[in-house]
Amino acid sequence: MFGLFKRQKRTYDVTPLKPGEAVSGANFLCAGVLLNGDLNLTAIQSEMAAVEKTHPGTLALASFDDLGQAGYTYFHATLTHDLDELDGHDLTNLDPAAYENGEHIGYLSTPSEFRIRDANFRARIHDISFSDLCGKLDWKDANRDITIAEATAAPLSLMEKKAVILAAPVKHHYEKIIAFPNGYFTSDFTPFENYTLAKYFEETHGCSLIAIGASYLVFIIGESCDRSAMANDVLRLYQAQDNASARDVLAKALRDTPYLVLRYTE
Repeated sequence: MFGLFKRQKRTYDVTPLKPGEAVSGANFLCAGVLLNGDLNLTAIQSEMAAVEKTHPGTLALASFDDLGQAGYTYFHATLTHDLDELDGHDLTNLDPAAYENGEHIGYLSTPSEFRIRDANFRARIHDISFSDLCGKLDWKDANRDITIAEATAAPLSLMEKKAVILAAPVKHHYEKIIAFPNGYFTSDFTPFENYTLAKYFEETHGCSLIAIGASYLVFIIGESCDRSAMANDVLRLYQAQDNASARDVLAKALRDTPYLVLRYTE
C-alpha cells in the first residue's frame, strides 16, 4: 500500500535491526529498521514502503508516540498475557541467536520465532466487539490536553525523533498488532482490544493501521471511506456522540487529512 510514496531527501538515519537486538527495552520479533532524526508521517510511509520491498510478503508497522514508553508497555503486555509462552511450541530450526550453548535462551527474541507469538496471540483472542470498547475512554487526553480531533489534525505534534518500522509477516493490517502488542495498564485497551479496534476500522471503514505508540494508533483512511459514518463511530468510541462541538471539530479535521489517530489509553 506504500508503493506510491517516493523517497524524499532524508533528514534522519536508517539502521537495520539485528536479530535479537533490543530497542528501547523491547525485543521485536520482526525484521525492520530504526529511524533517528527529523521524522514525519510522509517520511515514515516512505520507509515503510522500503521495508515492505526488502521483505516481500510482509506488512510494515511503525512506532508512533513515545517509543521508550511503548517499548516498556510492550514488554509488560507480552508478559501479562503470556504472549511469549514457549510450552507446546517447536523450538528447533530457529535463528542461531535464539540459542545459547545449543539450548533455547528461554524467551522470544528473533524473527524466526514470530510464529510462536502469532499462535499465542490468536489463541488468546476472545469475543470482543466494537460496542464493548465504546465509552471506556474519554474524548480528551488529560495527560496531553489534546482531543482526538486535535490528534488527528496534527499527528506531528505527537511524534518524536526516534521510531522503529517492523516487517510483520501477516496478511491484514490489523494483524500487525501482533508484532507490537500494546495496552498494559488496567484503564487502557488491552492488546486484544486494540486488535479488535483496528480490525473494526479496517473492515468497516477501510482504514489501515500504519503505526502504534505508547498511547495512539494511526490509520490511513481509505479512498472509499464514508468519513461521516467513520466520524460517528469515533464519537461513539469516546462517548462524545452528543457533543456538538466534538462532532464539528472532528468533521473539520477529517476533511483535511489522510490520517485517523485514535487513543487507546486513559
